[in-house]
Amino acid sequence: MKELLIESVRTDGGTQSRVKIDEAYVAELVEFVEAGVQLPPIDVFHDGTDYWCADGFHRVMAYSRLGRRTIMAHIRKGTKDDAVWASCGANAAHGLKRTNDDKRKAVEMALAAHPEFSDRAIAEHCKVSKQLPSNVRKGQVALNATCKTENKRTGLDGKQYSATHRPVSASKPRIPVPHTQPKPPAPEVRKDATGRPIPANLAPLFERGFEAKALIGDIDAVVGVLEAAAKAKDPLYAELDHAQARAALSTVIEAITATIPYAVCPWCGGLTMDTCRGCNKRGVVGKHRWDVVVPQELK
Repeated sequence: MKELLIESVRTDGGTQSRVKIDEAYVAELVEFVEAGVQLPPIDVFHDGTDYWCADGFHRVMAYSRLGRRTIMAHIRKGTKDDAVWASCGANAAHGLKRTNDDKRKAVEMALAAHPEFSDRAIAEHCKVSKQLPSNVRKGQVALNATCKTENKRTGLDGKQYSATHRPVSASKPRIPVPHTQPKPPAPEVRKDATGRPIPANLAPLFERGFEAKALIGDIDAVVGVLEAAAKAKDPLYAELDHAQARAALSTVIEAITATIPYAVCPWCGGLTMDTCRGCNKRGVVGKHRWDVVVPQELK
């Protein structure tokens, strides 16, 4: 957790998963701060240049209204896209209650970020009903179909043509053109972080990587609470060895991070993972194992 200049926090990159800022809630937060209440730290992702806000837009607005220069933040390494993805799963159990429109927007953003994820994976990340991602997908398909229909024009002969097509004049005989069925587009092949195609049997495991990231975020939030308690000398945690607790939680975060699928196992390729020691029979390896254990000739 770190204190950031409010002006350095980017809220203009489309990472907000709510439909709009609730002015009444901002005013309520202003009153809390004026009464001495310390608001929870916001969540941001740092890409090396910018701090992209993922959770805490109303808090940023409230502190700005009060003329504050800084705000406490949990900082994670990541891109604007990472902030978008994190934002889709924020505010489900805390803060201002999400409206149905907020939930739909979060699902739409999540589907745009990861269209290859299953409806169940999207629902679990956005913390919505399993039916909502399916309904949003169907709505997008229907909208695309409508757009295609509206792109047609009716000719003088009563037939429909593409908007860019000009019907052949009735005075000139139409020359038949051999019709060939267009080839369907090749299905998109998902790849791991190293550019290697992901076998179908490993795709569900790669999809579940977000579960580990969400768990890391929860543990990181605990770290932030303990750091704030230590700074405030909260008597509730007076018997706690804060340094030892933070070290233990950091170890857990590192261990969970190492399990996140990073690459298809270069030894077995996910094909003989039941006997592969290189990936511990997972078919995938984490980034640490890829960087440290995998021989250069296999990379």
